[in-house]
Amino acid sequence: MNNSIKEKQPIIIALDVSTLEEVKTIVEKLSNSITWYKVGLQLFLAQGNSVIEYLKSKNKNIFLDLKFFDIPNTVSHAVKSVLPLDIDFISIHALGGAKMISDSREMIEKNNKKTKILSITILTSMDKLTLNNEVGILGEVEENVLRLADMAIKSGSHGIVCSPIEIASIRSLDENAIITTPGIRFKDDSIDDQKRVMTPEDALSLGGNYLVMGRSLVGKDNAKNLIDEINKLVGL
Repeated sequence: MNNSIKEKQPIIIALDVSTLEEVKTIVEKLSNSITWYKVGLQLFLAQGNSVIEYLKSKNKNIFLDLKFFDIPNTVSHAVKSVLPLDIDFISIHALGGAKMISDSREMIEKNNKKTKILSITILTSMDKLTLNNEVGILGEVEENVLRLADMAIKSGSHGIVCSPIEIASIRSLDENAIITTPGIRFKDDSIDDQKRVMTPEDALSLGGNYLVMGRSLVGKDNAKNLIDEINKLVGL
């Protein structure tokens, strides 16, 4: 499979597990149907670089979702620390501000790496009540998402992680931004702990590039058929 086709595939499977054996089971089950996988805090803290090495050995694209969020110097050097892993995407929190993002982008450019920054705006588990009353950020969720996305893109972020509800608005900010969205569910799925969700068809039609899917896809007996149907939506 050539790289252009691999990068066009819209599904990123979230590896929400803790062991390498579980990862291998998922990858083997999905076989050639999936080329993108997301490694988050749970898995990376449990298995470290071994899971990255395994996915690379299978010629998979990797989104390392560690959600860096600290002072600019710390985050930019954290980015530098993971660059030797030769991963495709890393996530950082837009709430860290413009300098944190620009310094991280500069670190990637200095080291001549292909890794791209995806900036997280407002977590898809948050609604207005959580954002306003618990976190203390006033205003509507979408207006905060757009403000953070605009700042992040202008500061050098290659793309944005947002809920599917905000895809169209962010696409209007930058037609070339990589928009990656969790909160994807099929019509008959439980939404679990997500607050802002959408079907794969609707998210792609609004301009999303990548759909992060885990529990709602991996556990289904007909997962490969569902993946094929989603791939058809982007001409694969």
